[in-house]
Amino acid sequence: MAAAQTLDPESNWYKETGRGDNPYSGWAFRHYDESDVLRAKQKYSHLKQEPGSDEWEGEYFQPTMLGYRELLWRRNGFVRSYHYHTLVGLDYGTVATTPESISFRTEKPKGSNPVYNFELVKVKIGNSHFLVPEDHLRDFAERAAGITYEKDEDEDEDYWIKTSDEKLKVFGMPIFPSRYANLIRQPITATIERFGKPEKEYNRHETGEVYSISHTYPVYLNAGRNKGIRAGMWFYVDELDEWVVVKRAGHRSSTAELIRWEVDIGKGEQCFIEKIPRDEVRPCKPLRPGASVRTLSRSLNY
Repeated sequence: MAAAQTLDPESNWYKETGRGDNPYSGWAFRHYDESDVLRAKQKYSHLKQEPGSDEWEGEYFQPTMLGYRELLWRRNGFVRSYHYHTLVGLDYGTVATTPESISFRTEKPKGSNPVYNFELVKVKIGNSHFLVPEDHLRDFAERAAGITYEKDEDEDEDYWIKTSDEKLKVFGMPIFPSRYANLIRQPITATIERFGKPEKEYNRHETGEVYSISHTYPVYLNAGRNKGIRAGMWFYVDELDEWVVVKRAGHRSSTAELIRWEVDIGKGEQCFIEKIPRDEVRPCKPLRPGASVRTLSRSLNY
């Protein structure tokens, strides 16, 4: 780092790293100082220009309730940042990678607070790349299988997802390194015994004009607490390409709900295409008893 380098107090992290002017990444010198920013900026520039050596290297983000966290890593180092109104946190350093995991070691001077040394395990679901702390793998496996309660919306996540995979549908079972294979959890499966009569809800503008109608169908499943089903679980119906959510779980049966929409009044029910983003609709498929359902995670998609 050249001794003459200084930092513009009116600049921000995004501007300094060539990604536009983002005032929500402005300076907040509490857990880093100007020299940290200059070192991190230099490392970030080098890493951005460095070609990736495998599919795991690159940019990642961590879902958060407040602000956003970013991570850029390649074989020659990493830069990690946390933004919430300002650049709240900044870290940079070296990496050591194996086929199973990545270890991150800070290069921030001793005495900096906070300083992070951490390890993340490589996990794939379909074509999506995740980096997960080892002590959160069991929770991640249960969430991927849809057999645990989803986290509240006001909680941060523990995993990182590759930014280029953000719009991919996360659909399937995770692939863990072999020594963690015992943590994999299988989805719960059941069969739809019947559908009930839908309850309609008319959504109106302030003028009273109806702009959409929701159709909520009761769905009766042939399994309950005997198979680990609990209220709040989401089941995917492959035959319909739709989701149902369990409202009540008995010992050997459960009641769920399936919601369809009449967005264009008079044109019948419409179903969302299961992709990210969910901004397209298609004609709904006929409902029939006997369709199989399985738990899957919605929180890794939404």
